[in-house]
Amino acid sequence: MAKLLRRIGGMTVQEFELHEGTQRIGRSADNDIQLPDSTVSSFHAEITVTPGSGPEDMEHILLTDCRSKNGVYINGRSKQEHQLADGDRIKIGKQQFKFIAHDRIPVEEGDTVTQME
Repeated sequence: MAKLLRRIGGMTVQEFELHEGTQRIGRSADNDIQLPDSTVSSFHAEITVTPGSGPEDMEHILLTDCRSKNGVYINGRSKQEHQLADGDRIKIGKQQFKFIAHDRIPVEEGDTVTQME
């Protein structure tokens, strides 16, 4: 299962599993992924997961900026729309994420997982 890892200072502090359909990301409470941060627009972006057509065809995961004030950055570049690939680094406002395409433990120097309430 694909997921977004929210990262602070090189540490993963929160995981969001991505499921088939569209997940909204933003500051407002009615988003699927809520980010209470003033640099994040009320409705900042969305991720759409479309299943593959067969066992060999992987799902397609598209990240779209929804006319946010501070934009969406993928691997350091401003993007309006982007087909996510394993390991992509995403910036939404000041929030940092890493996209993981499949269930796996992220193994990078300095990676740790911390639970936050």
